[in-house]
Amino acid sequence: MVNYLLCTEKEYVDFIFTCETKWEVDGNTGVQVRYRIRKESNRNTVIGPQVEMEDLAKKGRGWSGGIYGQNCGGWFYPLKAPEHEIHKNVIDRSTWNRVTVKVKGNVFKTWINGVPAAHWIDKNNEYPKGFIGLQVHGGKQGVIHWRNLKIKEL
Repeated sequence: MVNYLLCTEKEYVDFIFTCETKWEVDGNTGVQVRYRIRKESNRNTVIGPQVEMEDLAKKGRGWSGGIYGQNCGGWFYPLKAPEHEIHKNVIDRSTWNRVTVKVKGNVFKTWINGVPAAHWIDKNNEYPKGFIGLQVHGGKQGVIHWRNLKIKEL
């Protein structure tokens, strides 16, 4: 399985990132924030927090906007509590969906289509800076479009 990642050359510390995303063919995707490269003996691996944008294959789990620790421990902030039930229907598969991520200090906040989603605190400040990336997760299918990408440094 191969993941595809389009990322900034610059590393960011405190910022607000916004974009719109749309699925043409269902697939797993997300926005990487404060990502970095972990050098290993036989390859380089990208690690860090990912704002998840879930595909329909997840059978309505509705965790878009949650924060996943890519190659560093799994879910940091899954949207599985009863108060997150609203997120099951926040994505509109027929049109563009707005993703907003605010990272300041060790606090990561996300919104999907204006609805607050994750509020994760990186208690050990393990991800103080890094690049921003757009990810298309490897799999059998997936065509994802992006537009109106904006980064505002704080």
